[in-house]
Amino acid sequence: MNVVVLLVCGAATVWAAQLYWIRRALPYDSNGNYYHSQTRIRYSADIVPVAGGLTLLFGTLTLLLLFSAYRLYIAGPRRRSR
Repeated sequence: MNVVVLLVCGAATVWAAQLYWIRRALPYDSNGNYYHSQTRIRYSADIVPVAGGLTLLFGTLTLLLLFSAYRLYIAGPRRRSR
């Protein structure tokens, strides 16, 4: 179960990071919104901090899951039980 959640959080981290970098690179229109010229969609300026926050959230969860998987599967079996 830990591996499945780790893969989901890792994929969500990659998705949020891509969303952040793509939206951050879009130009502004006259109203101060991000404008994608190929799709003609306007995005609110609030999407960049939200995507950055999602990247930090999912990245932190991924790192915590990696650390717990390391302790559970790699560092754990080396201990001796009394």
